[in-house]
Amino acid sequence: MKYLCLSTFILVILLSGCKKGKEDPFFSFRSRENRLCGKWRVKEFEKTYYDGNDPYQWQATTYKLKANQVSVTSNGVEIEKYAHIEDWIINEDGTYEINYLIQNVPTVETGNWSWNPKDKNKDFKNKECVYLTTRKYNYNNGEEFEEYTGFSNTPDKIIVLEKLSNKKIKYNIEYETYIKNSGYWMVKGFVIMERQD
Repeated sequence: MKYLCLSTFILVILLSGCKKGKEDPFFSFRSRENRLCGKWRVKEFEKTYYDGNDPYQWQATTYKLKANQVSVTSNGVEIEKYAHIEDWIINEDGTYEINYLIQNVPTVETGNWSWNPKDKNKDFKNKECVYLTTRKYNYNNGEEFEEYTGFSNTPDKIIVLEKLSNKKIKYNIEYETYIKNSGYWMVKGFVIMERQD
């Protein structure tokens, strides 16, 4: 009986380390990196952009993706619809590529990804977030923007993983910034991706 209790206790401790995100599977034979790396398609998102010169008087614009169609609403009124396809490739070598096809205009974003480091002073657990550092944009099959290349290793996107399974990724978005001559803006929302490989 002692061995059964001890074995159960050890198994519970080992399994409890598998779950990082709130909706992660309780147990997986695949590592977090193995589950993350691969080809993904964004199936659904909702992103609300709040902007204005005064952070207390935001103008809200919401983008909702379902069935490769984005519906745009501003302060509750639909103002636009358009086609949107977004495919991600996350490689084991620490690079990534995002291919966007928005209103039939292709854009490719490439860069590096990494896990958030273990830090006792942070709000996130080790490997709960993915840092993306963009290196290059290629807009409309030719116009390249390399202003990101080599200037910084600071991530420009932090993805807080809510769910990382073999078939699905769900992450939340929330950040705020101030852009000179444009004012304040903040983004809140979520993204759901499904594995394609």
